[in-house]
Order: sequence, then structure tokens, then C-alpha cells
Amino acid sequence: MIGSVSLQLFRPRSIMASVAILAAVTVNAGQWAAPRVVNVMEYTGNIRGVTTPTAHAAVIHEEMGYFIVGHRADENGRQLSVFVLDDEGRPAAEPVRMPLPAAAGTEHLSVYPLSLTLHPQLPLIYVFCDALPPEENAEETLALAYRLHVYLMRPGGGGLTLLRSTGAGAPFGWQQSIGLSELDQNGRNLFLPHARDNGGHAVAYVPLDRRGMPRADADDLMEVVTESVGVLGRGFNPGLGYVAGSSDAVVFAGPHGPVTWDLLNRRARFVRFTVNEAPVTVLIGGRTDDASFYIAGRNSGFLAHMFQARGYVTLLPQIVAIDERLNASFQGPPVVMSGADQVAVAGEDGVYVFDLEDNGRISDTAGFARLKSGERRILAWSERFQTLYTVNP
Repeated sequence: MIGSVSLQLFRPRSIMASVAILAAVTVNAGQWAAPRVVNVMEYTGNIRGVTTPTAHAAVIHEEMGYFIVGHRADENGRQLSVFVLDDEGRPAAEPVRMPLPAAAGTEHLSVYPLSLTLHPQLPLIYVFCDALPPEENAEETLALAYRLHVYLMRPGGGGLTLLRSTGAGAPFGWQQSIGLSELDQNGRNLFLPHARDNGGHAVAYVPLDRRGMPRADADDLMEVVTESVGVLGRGFNPGLGYVAGSSDAVVFAGPHGPVTWDLLNRRARFVRFTVNEAPVTVLIGGRTDDASFYIAGRNSGFLAHMFQARGYVTLLPQIVAIDERLNASFQGPPVVMSGADQVAVAGEDGVYVFDLEDNGRISDTAGFARLKSGERRILAWSERFQTLYTVNP
């Protein structure tokens, strides 16, 4: 017997609670072997990097040939850098730098992009923002501002054109270093990190119309649907990855493993899967149109492969690890390298690239590319150029 799974149901204090039942699917670690250690060699694939201090997000727009980086404001107040790629995928020496216009109530805040998300069908980019608190009146100002804030932009003409900026009808956390948003493959729901619900942490999504526009209320605040995650553990802050397998269910990074959020089930909102040997803080990455997804342990060399079907976790995980002596210390989510049958994870001293088998399972080998040391290294993959791009601190 490879492993066992037990189902635990937690009865709510009140039927009116926002989360009626938590279903926790727990792997029995006692019957599992230790993670398989992979063989690490030098990475020989294409890798190109740009240096952008204080970067928090990056994305490749394949059709336009843009490498877009979101970062804290430079000396001229610009928070977006668009590197135009040539025919061989080489970034321009100097990017087009763009500011995000200040929204009402945020003029005294230092706002910066925390996550960049492409619409799967329309030429749209969603820029989800965070902010640094001001030196004075921080709580008062942020109470107003952090019903914040998404910029909707269209790529073209060597840069980005602002179509709309809108605040949120729900509060979010601030001063985060990492936060990952995601759109389902139908473009119906934009899942956002670091939401708040009744003062506690929550998962959240914004419903979108057919044009990709957020639905808004009478005050032009975008509609935000939140669900408290307090039942998953005290202090747990979701924001380290979504895999939206459908418009009705999504997998997100939970404590020690993935959690399914069922948007339609009012009695059992969450199904939690605790992965053997996984650290408490994990990051999740994968393609919304693929059954495979991956879990990286933050500040460790832990990596797991799992399957999901329309947002529901299925089958048991495959678990591997980098030898502890190499001090991999993963810092970012797994990035699936489509067309190359690989998945990359950023560490403090470089990038680890794991070879994949036909079914998405992790093979026995991985490549390593040593880069300048830094905790906030951002990765983006271009299937068009078969190149891994890095944003170095």
C-alpha cells in the first residue's frame, strides 16, 4: 500500500457561517517514503535576464513579444517596465517605463504592482496592486486605500494602454512581498491574493463580464467575492498561488499543501490536502488548461507534482527534493515551461529546472543555473522563444 487518505469533517459553529464545513484530506505520512532526491546538473537551456530592483511580478506576452515587469516606483514614479523582445527573444537594452496613475485616496501612498495576469482570450493585462503605508496617518489612509485596486491595461504600440482602474468592494492586506493572482481559462473569474473578510484572511475573486471588465457596484467599486480561511489555521494568509481548473473550483496554496475552493458548494467550501514532508508555507504553480500542477516549499528544496480535475485535487502526490547540502531555498512558485517538458523554481542563488515525463511527473534530473544571489527573483517562460526569463534583484 503506497499511502492512505483520511477525511475529516469539522462542524461549523453556525449554519450561517461563511464556511459551513471544512473537509480536510490528510495523507498518512507514516506509510510514505522520504522524498526522492533528484540529480542536479548544470542547466544548458536558454535563459535571459534583466535587472530590475524591487521587482514583484513579471509576465510574457507571447503575441506582442513583451516581457513586462512590475516593481516599486523608480525615481520618476514609474512602476511598470516593458522590455520589447526581438525576433530571437532578446530583451531591449532599455525598457519602456510607465507610471500607474494615482487613484482617488491613494495619492499619498507608494503603490506598486504585486501581480500581473494575462486574460486567456482577450488582449488584456490585469495589474493587481499593493502599497507601502505612509509615514503619518498610516491606518487611516490605508483603511480608505485598501479597498484597492486593479488596473486593466491593453498591450500594444511598444507599451501598455490604461483602459480602466478600479477599487475593490472588499479590503485587502498591504505591504506584501509576494502575491499571485490567476484567471480561469474561460476568463470569468479573477482570483486575487491577500483578501480580508471580517478582519481575517480570505481567498477572493472578481467576477468579469464578457469584455473582461470587473463587475462594479453603484459606487464603481468592483465586486469582490471573499471566503474566510480561518478554519485552515490561525495566521494562514493565502496569496501564494492559484490554479484555476474551472470557473467554479480553484486550487490554492494552503498550509502544508493545496486546498480546493468550491465556489458552488455552500456546505463544504474547502477540501484540504496535506502533503507528506511539505513545509507549512508552499507556493503553487501550473497551467489552467493542464491537469498537472506543482507545489514548492518556500525556503526549502521540496517539490511535489499533483493532478487536479476541474479544480479538484486527485490522486496522490509525487514528492522530490533537492539535496539539503545544496541549500536550494525556493523563493517563488513553480513555472511550467510548456513545450520544453520542464518546470522551473527560483532559489536564492539561482534557478532549478526539473525535467518532466510525458504525464507531467518529475523525472530524476534537474538543471541549475547560478545567478546573482537574491530572495526576490522573478521567473517567466516564453513558449514562443523557448526561453526562461529572469528578473534579478
